[in-house]
Amino acid sequence: AEVADGRLYGLGSCDMKGSAAAMVHGVAALVARRERLRGTVFVVGSIAEEMMEGAALATTFDARAPDMAIIGEPSELHLKIGQRGRAKLEAVVTGQACHAGHPTVGINAVERMAELIGAVARLPHPAHPLLGTRSITCIDVHSEPYPSVSMVPGTCTARFDCRFGPDDTATSLPALLLEQRHVWDGLARPPALDVHVYEAVFETYTGQSYRVPEFAAAWETDPSSPLVRTCLAAMEDVGLAPRTDVYRFCTNGSLTAGLRGVPTVGFGVGREADAHTIDESIAVEDLYRCAAGYTAIVGRLLGL
Repeated sequence: AEVADGRLYGLGSCDMKGSAAAMVHGVAALVARRERLRGTVFVVGSIAEEMMEGAALATTFDARAPDMAIIGEPSELHLKIGQRGRAKLEAVVTGQACHAGHPTVGINAVERMAELIGAVARLPHPAHPLLGTRSITCIDVHSEPYPSVSMVPGTCTARFDCRFGPDDTATSLPALLLEQRHVWDGLARPPALDVHVYEAVFETYTGQSYRVPEFAAAWETDPSSPLVRTCLAAMEDVGLAPRTDVYRFCTNGSLTAGLRGVPTVGFGVGREADAHTIDESIAVEDLYRCAAGYTAIVGRLLGL
């Protein structure tokens, strides 16, 4: 990392190595008072959150069964109490390949996919009062054969990034896209359509392999819950604004709260908008304030 003009620059400084350092130092400050703590705190450095939220963290949760969780994604030193869910859907249109000189003989999968993408783009979306409005965005398209040599493509695959509230599921979202095949109702020969949740397949640097559906649940924590009220009081203790907000991107909270039902909040250094950017950075002063925040929050949660 490099420090210049009061900021610490480096890959991952905001998302989320700065918060990881603040966690370690913040909790370590409680060691001298541990005989007074009514409970145990685990500082967990799980990997591969970018590849699939919660997949690698699940091992720790299975072993420890915690009562609550604090995730360190950047929060501008505010308390995050929820996020939309994230899913990656794959839609496969199957037409009929033929010679491009006789296009009416076949069924052009790319043209039919373009109509499907347009129908998805026109969908109305519900709005959640805390988490915001659902969105479904086409993120890539691939046809076969590729490259084509004078051939009408017989298959076309598109993937969609979905961000959604607690009412959407791994069943309802594919069904919603399948319903959009109505755009082909007037065709004499409509194509076939399959929509499913895409599968994330990856291997970590430790050699652990994962194969999991890319569905990360939405979550929200009641702002009047004991966890939130305790965290806000602790933040005030060290001069931090007792403000709640929600994440706009996806986090391991999809596992902790969304799938496991463990009360969860987020608290970290840095701005969410600075994650995954060139010259990623955090304010050095905020790094120290974040560590102090962790000391106060964990101390209050464990009875100090």
